[in-house]
Amino acid sequence: MLNNIKSQLINDRLFIKALYELNTPAIVYNYNLLDTVITCLRAQIPKNIKLFYSIKANSNKDLLVFLKNRIDGIDVASIYEFKAGIEAGYKNISATGPSFKSTEIQYIYENNGLFDFNSISQLTNCNEFVKNKEVGIRVPVKNTRYSRFGIDIHNKQFQKFIVENNISIKNIHIHFGEKNPLDLFAILEQLNEIMQHEILSEVTTINMGGGITNLLLKGEIKNFINKLIENKYTNRFEIILEPGRAITSLCGFLITSVIAADNSNTKNEIILDCSAYNLFPWFLPRPISTNSKRAKIIQNLWGNTCFENDYFASRLFFPELKINDKVIFYPVGAYSKNNHKNLHRIPYPNEYSYKNNKLTLIGDHYEYSRD
Repeated sequence: MLNNIKSQLINDRLFIKALYELNTPAIVYNYNLLDTVITCLRAQIPKNIKLFYSIKANSNKDLLVFLKNRIDGIDVASIYEFKAGIEAGYKNISATGPSFKSTEIQYIYENNGLFDFNSISQLTNCNEFVKNKEVGIRVPVKNTRYSRFGIDIHNKQFQKFIVENNISIKNIHIHFGEKNPLDLFAILEQLNEIMQHEILSEVTTINMGGGITNLLLKGEIKNFINKLIENKYTNRFEIILEPGRAITSLCGFLITSVIAADNSNTKNEIILDCSAYNLFPWFLPRPISTNSKRAKIIQNLWGNTCFENDYFASRLFFPELKINDKVIFYPVGAYSKNNHKNLHRIPYPNEYSYKNNKLTLIGDHYEYSRD
């Protein structure tokens, strides 16, 4: 997949040229690359696996609309994300998370949704409208990294509530972060144990969550899924994958400009016109290109806030940068906008889509004004 993306970028000279012509800072989502990622992902998973998109990775409305006919549904973790999904036209929406209040969960049911409950108290607090209804539950996976999310199905209080309220459990939702091949054994062990329980006899769907970026990039996702669906306790269920970062990360580019450059034999400090601290609290992208043609030197690339540790790259061997030079960072398509901080009231960069050799300014209801 990475080779396909690299080849596309090399052959699409208009795209890189278009990036350098933008006013900075700006973030661009290359929808051609997004199509490539989805095609590669689809090729590595069986056709009967449902592919959802976790919109916490990037909830830009234009991007959601673009994805709608390319995936099977979305996953949301707040009522705000749920409403964004409805507004973008999605019918299949998986919802789970600790943020939901009982009134919000009721709203989901009133809009033909099915909620995967995150805790026992979250479930029992909705007793007025879940009685005689179908529900989903999130379950923790034993023998893996600790997670505070999920319901222990062996809990007597939980079992009693399910039985007394004639509730049918239809969905099992598993999620515990980035997965590796060894995690499959823990997942299967857990599923083999709990799926034999009578209280889960009506389950039809197992949602495996996301966290498949490393599996996808290493070409291990196909083997991971095949072993899952071949298991005697899971092969009869509909399986859902709901990646976020794996889908959108590789389509995003940040274009920045140098606003200060102090270069000497002992100090090469570059300040850019946006903030790594504000934009990338989880993952730092890498500089992949610049319009500077100068010789390479060792430099530190800093963000534009007063926070001492606001850096993009330290001791980077890169073409010498001066004021007004531009730098492209990659990948930035996931967990930037939705994790964005607002230190110094610095607004989020303008967002653009790129398709059919054309850049289009896009935004959503949370876009800051630049007036």
